[in-house]
Amino acid sequence: MWVRLNIAAIFEGKALNGYVEIVEDITERKSREARLHQTEEELYAEVERAQVTLNSIVDTVLATDGSGCISYLNKVAEDIFIGSIKIGKRDEMVKGAFEIPRTVLVHY
Repeated sequence: MWVRLNIAAIFEGKALNGYVEIVEDITERKSREARLHQTEEELYAEVERAQVTLNSIVDTVLATDGSGCISYLNKVAEDIFIGSIKIGKRDEMVKGAFEIPRTVLVHY
């Protein structure tokens, strides 16, 4: 069980007249904080694994966001493009070269 304790002195003039105590059960909050911390650690580990995997691929890996701005280049892509494209910039050359045609799915 986790509790938060607040104590304040009560004075009458300069004389101490007593104390006010507030005790609050914060067990649920601490439990949520622990779960959040665990989730953050697991997410960080997943990101690290993905980063290691992407950096070890010998092919060019490039990612863009929904607006076409480059959000990721692996080491191979950086070496190939050598500063001609930058993360956070929209690049028409890349957009045209890597554009995936739309596919129409037909269900029978």
